[in-house]
Amino acid sequence: MEEDRRSLTSAVNGALSNGPTSPEGKARSARNGETHGMYSSAVLLHHESQDQFAILRESYYQRFLPASQPESDLVDQMIAATWRLRRIGALESAAVDHAMDSQRAELDVTYSNLQPETRAHFAFEKLHRDSGTMAAYQRFQASQIRIYDRAFRNLQTLQKLPKNEDRT
Repeated sequence: MEEDRRSLTSAVNGALSNGPTSPEGKARSARNGETHGMYSSAVLLHHESQDQFAILRESYYQRFLPASQPESDLVDQMIAATWRLRRIGALESAAVDHAMDSQRAELDVTYSNLQPETRAHFAFEKLHRDSGTMAAYQRFQASQIRIYDRAFRNLQTLQKLPKNEDRT
């Protein structure tokens, strides 16, 4: 009985919300999933360099010379995976740096002269043990490598087709 009342209350309250109405609110809401950018549908996040992305894109297009829309789509998948792999590398570095900084005082009490590599080890260990951050980064990295490899293989297959065959 209580559960039914809560369910009905939730449905009524949910019906009252229509989401943001202003263009700014809609734009902000559309970017809600971009806290770290790992699962964002947008390849380029607002703080990332459009110029660097354009350089990467141009180099891939010059290297693979897609001759049809399907080939271009596969090159775009490779570009997106490469960009996201670069992002995950930067995130891993930032996470380890942050953990090293946050552990500094505690480690300095226990150890007298730690090398940077040892500090990095402790930071990595803490991130891996306590939060699962590193495991999440590794899963995402593996996913992007698979996406890249699959797109690359498919592009090679398409580009090996005779020129007179329909490559679309």
